[in-house]
Amino acid sequence: MKATLIADGGAAASDEENFFRSPAFLEAEEATHTVEAGDTLSLIARKYYGTQLKWEKIYQANKSTMKHPDYIYVGQKIIIPS
Repeated sequence: MKATLIADGGAAASDEENFFRSPAFLEAEEATHTVEAGDTLSLIARKYYGTQLKWEKIYQANKSTMKHPDYIYVGQKIIIPS
């Protein structure tokens, strides 16, 4: 049986969204994300945590490599803490 999580707004979550909410991801200490065009810390937080409000958690984990949370660049690898 496959469970489908419902994303914000009532739409079914994608397989990728379900993975990031899965016990395997949630039990990991951290993951990495390679910044793509259009990414912001808020959008990355929503992808991994299901809410944009946790962008600061990502920023704090990467503060030593980021001058400002608004300045991320394509190809940059950032840590996503659990």
